[in-house]
Amino acid sequence: MTSRRTADDPLAWAAPGSPVAYVDDAHPGVVEPRTVARTTGSSIVTSDGERWRRRALQSSGPWAGALVVLSGTRAKRLAPWDHPQVVALSGTAAAPATSPPTPPTGAPADGAADDGVPWGRRPVPDIPVPPFRTAEDAVAFVTALGTWVAALGTPDVGLAHTATLAVLDAERDRLGRDGTRVEQQPAPTVLRVALATFFPAPWTPVGLVHALTAAGLGAGPLTTAGSDRILWGGDPDFTARRAADGSWDVERHERGRTESWARAADDDDLVLLLEREHRDHFPYPLGRRVDDDLVTRLRAAAAPTLRAWSEHAGLPYLARWRRP
Repeated sequence: MTSRRTADDPLAWAAPGSPVAYVDDAHPGVVEPRTVARTTGSSIVTSDGERWRRRALQSSGPWAGALVVLSGTRAKRLAPWDHPQVVALSGTAAAPATSPPTPPTGAPADGAADDGVPWGRRPVPDIPVPPFRTAEDAVAFVTALGTWVAALGTPDVGLAHTATLAVLDAERDRLGRDGTRVEQQPAPTVLRVALATFFPAPWTPVGLVHALTAAGLGAGPLTTAGSDRILWGGDPDFTARRAADGSWDVERHERGRTESWARAADDDDLVLLLEREHRDHFPYPLGRRVDDDLVTRLRAAAAPTLRAWSEHAGLPYLARWRRP
């Protein structure tokens, strides 16, 4: 797709509904897809609720024709997909397919429905959640998470699934080795897997915040003020407040400007929103700049490995997990 840029309107590429590229120094080499949700006389608003001032348009330099916002030594950029810098990072001038901006419950205002979050999904009861009271509870959490990862196999449990299960199984063994020592919070690796898969444990928002903080995970500082207020982020920062009906209103604050950003129907949807905001969106090599030669050589080695695995996958211990 070729972007529209004219002398009269150098931001013609940022028309509502247009796919655009987001590049942030906080994630080197990553190009994230965005959609322009709406425009105003002074701003471009993208699908994640970010507001970009038109005056941030660069007239010179490597990012000429793009919007660039500086925060200390960090820069955030919004550009058309055929911008030379975007092409150099992503390897293509073609924008990925996007869905119309139809936000589900819990999604940010002007957000897209393709964020991969199972909004409205209920948790599975009776799974112990942190802080764990006993060593058995800690083991039960990891056991349920491993079962969840296996259940996500589509249509079969694949070789990559078994690698994740092996990591979780090592943690189960470690926790069960000394039943008298209680670790109240899951290990960072375990929590990363839970976040990446939207593990349906019956978290409370405050309980999840405490687990994220203990593991050193999250997007910027993460704190609570009682059970009805949660704050996170740095630039921008966010505040979630519980309303009288049990829903949560989330505000976004940046450079002195505060605006409504999201609404979660209840605690469960706020948990999903927090998981989305604090999970690793681009684990290497997904969305990263990679060594194409290395990828080619590894894919060649992957072919016979996957053929051998397809024969192994018929064994009974794996066949029981096959989904219809």
